[in-house]
Amino acid sequence: MSLLALALLSQAAPPPDAEAASKAAVQVFEQGCVQGALKLSPGRARVLKDSEVPPFADVLDKSGLAKLVVVQMYYPPATYLVSGRYDHLQKHSIANQCVVISRVLNKVDAMTALMATAPKAKPVVTYHPVMYFPEWTIDQPKQGFMSRMRINDDNSILIEVATYNNGTPQAGPKHQ
Repeated sequence: MSLLALALLSQAAPPPDAEAASKAAVQVFEQGCVQGALKLSPGRARVLKDSEVPPFADVLDKSGLAKLVVVQMYYPPATYLVSGRYDHLQKHSIANQCVVISRVLNKVDAMTALMATAPKAKPVVTYHPVMYFPEWTIDQPKQGFMSRMRINDDNSILIEVATYNNGTPQAGPKHQ
């Protein structure tokens, strides 16, 4: 096989470990954000103190934020779960947000995870203000949630589920 053919093959598909890491990031999103039941162990991840949160994982609006939990995953690497609960809410405002931001998550897996949050919905593509990053949003206010995916300028990918306040007290995402 020629050197050119080998170079093209190496660009065609990610290495198996990159594919596995991307799938693991999707599992973090599904278990932690969609199901609200991510099981953490000291060998898998750690909860960061506020002073330890890197700018890369500082993705939630701090105004009205009552509780913030940032989890650094050891595997998949370069992956964080960020969960927040907001207080003093008006009806139909965001009550809870759960975000996975990762540098190992690939676009196909992220879009598949986004679409799984509302299989019959069509995401609306917009561009993040000021920074002009592509962002896909599925807004389902009647079902009480919004989900989105964004590709950042550092090629990290953010996937999120947020629940709306429906006028009743919110329990917030579950952390175990």
